[in-house]
Amino acid sequence: MEAVDKFEITTRRSDGLGFCTGSKTPRDTIELLNSHIVSIVATPEYRSLIEKGGAIPESSTPDGLQRILEEPATEARALIREFGLHR
Repeated sequence: MEAVDKFEITTRRSDGLGFCTGSKTPRDTIELLNSHIVSIVATPEYRSLIEKGGAIPESSTPDGLQRILEEPATEARALIREFGLHR
């Protein structure tokens, strides 16, 4: 195995709460659910509750959550290829 002569440190959300639906859920239903979730996250009551736990309340989009969920696998595939770890 080649020596690693450079590395990169990236930061990302380490914990979070995401809402997932079945793959056949209509896009308009997903958008409606997301709009309600965004409204809830914006309330002072919710924000206060989350901040008391030491977290940062934030909302995203359905596409944003998909990127967050896919990112570790994409990075792992790149490392597997780079270091020849595939079977």
